[in-house]
Amino acid sequence: IARIILQGYDNIPLTPRISNYLAIGERLMNSEDLLIARLLKSRISDIADIVDFRVFGSRAAGNAGQDSDMDIFIEVESLTSTVKEGIHDICWEIGYHNSLVISPLIVAREELERSPLRSAPIINNIAAEGLSV
Repeated sequence: IARIILQGYDNIPLTPRISNYLAIGERLMNSEDLLIARLLKSRISDIADIVDFRVFGSRAAGNAGQDSDMDIFIEVESLTSTVKEGIHDICWEIGYHNSLVISPLIVAREELERSPLRSAPIINNIAAEGLSV
């Protein structure tokens, strides 16, 4: 059983439960993964202005194995080295307490809008298949 460390964030809302999965739109996500993602978003919003936050990869698809990492796309309004380091620290802390590797892909809004990154296949896949939290 996974331990989800809330550390003062115990009022994070959940959507209706279906077995041990939660409905997000027409898709299902493991309820523990969704709670961890919401905690992560809440903690990151304390240090950065989040534009978009999505879970992608096997955990979003609902076919993650026990040792699968959690891929997170985080678009922030402004990305400084301090904010980036803070996001990585939060991901490590929450991942450590939940025996989970959290792999963030962090981008600034301007970078996403004005650079070739906006056309990258991974960004298109995240937009199409990532689950917004």
